[in-house]
Amino acid sequence: ELQGISKTFFNEDNRLEQDAYAIVNARLGYEFDKTGIYVFANNIFDTEYFAQAFDFAPFGSLVTPGASRTVGVQVRQTF
Repeated sequence: ELQGISKTFFNEDNRLEQDAYAIVNARLGYEFDKTGIYVFANNIFDTEYFAQAFDFAPFGSLVTPGASRTVGVQVRQTF
């Protein structure tokens, strides 16, 4: 999966901005009967980005970083 996010402005006067970026995710697994087992990786290239940003003029800005690289295993059961 490739997610492309365009340039983003976080406030009304467009002073707090972030350039465009892309995030690559992947999931690979095996399904049998009503069970699935998967391995996944999100933000494979560990792209740094901001999920949110707030302008607290004249004190500065408060930003929330986006999720860093995450890898894991998922087991799914359907009833």
